[in-house]
Amino acid sequence: MIWKKTDMGVIHYVASQTGPWKSVVSEDTSISISELEELQTLGSIYFNDIRLKEDPVLKSDDYLRIHTQPRRFPIAEKIPVVFENDDLIVLDKPAGIPCHPTVDNQLENLICYFKTQTGLDIKLTHRLDVPTSGLIVFAKSKQAQGQFHKILQAREIEKIYLAEVEAPGITPGLYEHHMLKSEYAPKEIREFSSEQTVNCLMRVLENTTSKDKAQLKIQLMTGRTHQIRAQLNFLGFPILGDSLYREGNNKKPDQKIGLRCIYLKFSWNSELVEIKIDNS
Repeated sequence: MIWKKTDMGVIHYVASQTGPWKSVVSEDTSISISELEELQTLGSIYFNDIRLKEDPVLKSDDYLRIHTQPRRFPIAEKIPVVFENDDLIVLDKPAGIPCHPTVDNQLENLICYFKTQTGLDIKLTHRLDVPTSGLIVFAKSKQAQGQFHKILQAREIEKIYLAEVEAPGITPGLYEHHMLKSEYAPKEIREFSSEQTVNCLMRVLENTTSKDKAQLKIQLMTGRTHQIRAQLNFLGFPILGDSLYREGNNKKPDQKIGLRCIYLKFSWNSELVEIKIDNS
C-alpha cells in the first residue's frame, strides 16, 4: 500500500493488496467504513480516475483518490422557475450553490436539487459562479443543449447583471481587458493582449450610487469565467462580499456576493425570448 494526503485533504491511495475496497482502505488509512460510505455517496471518491459508484474488489496497483474534506453546500428548498418552453427552462439560481456537480460533491447542486424536486433531468448550457445568483438557462434535451451552445458561441444572447461595489464605482461605458489563460482563480486581468490572454468585454450601462455603495448595471459581452468579478477588481472596485478578489483569499469561496444576473434575451426557433427579474 502506498498513500499520501495533501494539504487539501485529498488522499492518493495505491493498493498493494486485494480485497473489498472499503475494508482494505479503512484498515490502511484509519478512515472508518461509515465515513467512506458517506464520501462515496457524496461522490468524493474516485476509482482509477472514475467516480466510484460500485463496490469493487481492489487489485494490486488500483488507484483511489479520496476527497476527505469535500466542499458542502446548502440545500435549495425551492428553486424558482422563471421561464419554460418545450426545450428550455430558466431558473433563478440561489447564491451559494453550484450549477452542476463539483469534483468532490455530486449531490449538492442546482441540477440535482431540481431533479429531486421535479423529476426533470435538465442539461447545463452555461454557468454562474457559486456565490452569484440569478438567471440561468438549462436544456431539457441534448439537442436543445447543443442548439443553445451555438447561440452562446455566436454571442447571440444579451446578459445583464447587477453588481454592487463600493462608491463611487466606475463610469458607464465599454471596458475591454485581457484575462490570463489559467484554470485557477483568482483570474488575472491585463491591460494589453498577448498569446497568453483572452479578450474580455463588458459594458457598464448604469451606475446608481447611494451613500457608500454603487450598483452597476452591466452588459456581459464575453462570458469568461469570473469575468465581471476580475474586471471590476482590476478597475479598483471588487464586488462587495467577494473575499476571493476583495481580500485576495478564498476562505469563504461560496458566500453570497453582490452579483446577480437579472436579464436574458435571445432568439429561440425564430421567437424572441426576453426574461427579466428583480434584484431581490
